[in-house]
Amino acid sequence: MRFDSLDGIRGLAALAVVLFHIQPTFPGYLAVDLFFILSGFVLSFRYFDSTRTRDLSLADFVVARLSRLYPLHFFTLLAILAVYLWFDSFPASGEGYTFTFILNLLLIQNTGISNWWLAWNEPSWSISVELWVNIIVFAYLAIKCNTLTLLLLSLCSYILLLANNQHLDLHIHMMFNFINTGLLRCFAGFFLGMVLFRMYQRIRVFDVIKPTWQWFVTFSILEVAAFAASAYLLFIPGKQTIMDYNAPFAFAALVLIFSFQLGILSKVINLTRLTVLGTLSFSIYLNHFWVLAMMKHLHIPHYGFNSEVVINVFSILLPISIATYYLIEKPGQAYSRKLYAHVKHHFKPI
Repeated sequence: MRFDSLDGIRGLAALAVVLFHIQPTFPGYLAVDLFFILSGFVLSFRYFDSTRTRDLSLADFVVARLSRLYPLHFFTLLAILAVYLWFDSFPASGEGYTFTFILNLLLIQNTGISNWWLAWNEPSWSISVELWVNIIVFAYLAIKCNTLTLLLLSLCSYILLLANNQHLDLHIHMMFNFINTGLLRCFAGFFLGMVLFRMYQRIRVFDVIKPTWQWFVTFSILEVAAFAASAYLLFIPGKQTIMDYNAPFAFAALVLIFSFQLGILSKVINLTRLTVLGTLSFSIYLNHFWVLAMMKHLHIPHYGFNSEVVINVFSILLPISIATYYLIEKPGQAYSRKLYAHVKHHFKPI
């Protein structure tokens, strides 16, 4: 089973992040919170559903996540390094380039060890926190926590963030000198996504929602409303305001409603092949920063909302993202899992 509508939503969220870095005058950083919620939902379906998944060890899960995240992360880290070397344009890094590069190499750049994540591929901060949140959740919370506990953990995380910050543009920032806000933000969204998947399961068990015209009309109205609310919160309010805290709950409604894939917008996503955008979303997200840096040094217009900039950016970014998906993401994932299976088989007890 595939949630094609959610793939399309993820692709649109990736575009929102790119647009935010082209013209950072709106709260496009909130699309990352949508990524976290989607991740909680999809990984719950894939790995945390005890009714449909086989027994999976922590090592199996870690390899599965690393094989998905690391090959492209490694490539984009080398890409931004190449841009900095070629144009001799390293940004400020108070803790040293070697130290921060090693942190990025180990995907621990946004775990509170350093405040200089800006020295390298900026968007990778979110996969740094997501990897470690994924591992902690799988090891300790995925099956053991009931739905109410997960919901309370999510709400408490958002309340704690709100009590200390009047917005959600948070990543390297520390609370009380030991709580990394990026990690807490990821936990909040991921837990919320897990809750949504369990709600989806419960609703499916009752078997009352069917592909009839009545449900089509109902879900069409719900999809349009959820999409409009999410788009409004993502593009219209100013940056770094308390309005940011409405976004995760609008995104939660968006994910739950679109997961049933019954309304008019779900049909549009499928008919227009926006699912392809979802397939490329990870490449678009991780590639865009170094591509924009390269365009800046080549003096190619890359900043501001106008047709020239949008055409320039996406005519370069999309082909690169297609290439990295087929040449880096897919082969890297397949090779990593094949190598792990070989090692696991070789060292299994006799």
